[in-house]
Amino acid sequence: TSSSSGAPPSSSATPAQATVKANPAGSGETATATIDNETGGTVALSDGTTIEVPAGALPPGVDTITVTSSPEPAPAEYEAVAPVFQFGPDGTVFAKPLKVTIPITAPADTDTSTLTVLWSRPSNAPGFDMVPTTFAPSSTGFVATSEVTHFSKGFCGKKYSVDPHPSADPYQK
Repeated sequence: TSSSSGAPPSSSATPAQATVKANPAGSGETATATIDNETGGTVALSDGTTIEVPAGALPPGVDTITVTSSPEPAPAEYEAVAPVFQFGPDGTVFAKPLKVTIPITAPADTDTSTLTVLWSRPSNAPGFDMVPTTFAPSSTGFVATSEVTHFSKGFCGKKYSVDPHPSADPYQK
C-alpha cells in the first residue's frame, strides 16, 4: 500500500538538479603581519590560507600585509568551492609574484582539473581572472596554490568557459 499526500509525484533526481548550492561565506577572521622586505614573510589564517611574500616583492611604503576570510560569498555568477579572501592593502602591485595558498574541503575523488584560483582584476575592474593553479592533497581535501602580482580578492572555484565579466578592450581609450 502507498500513502498519498496530495502532492504530485516527484522524481528522486529532480530535487538534486533543482538545488542551487550557494557560494560559501568566510569566517570574517583577519590576520595581519609586518613583513621585512629584505627577508620576506608569510601571513596565515587559522584555516591554512596563506600569502607568502618573497624578499624584495614589496613596493616602497608597504610593510603590513592583511588577509581576511570574507563573510561575503563570491558573486553568484561564479561557482566557488572556497570562501572569498581579501588581501591588503587593496590595489598594491608587487615587484615579484606572491604565492597564495587556499585550502579546499572536498572529497578525495574531486576533479581538480575543473577548478582554479579566481583573482579580482586590478584597479577595481569588474570580474575575476582565472589564475594558473596547482593542487595538492590535504587532510581535508586539497590545497590550491597560485602566484599573484597585485592585491585584491581571490577564491577557488570552477573554471569558466565564458567570462561573466569580460575585460574591456585594452586598445580602446
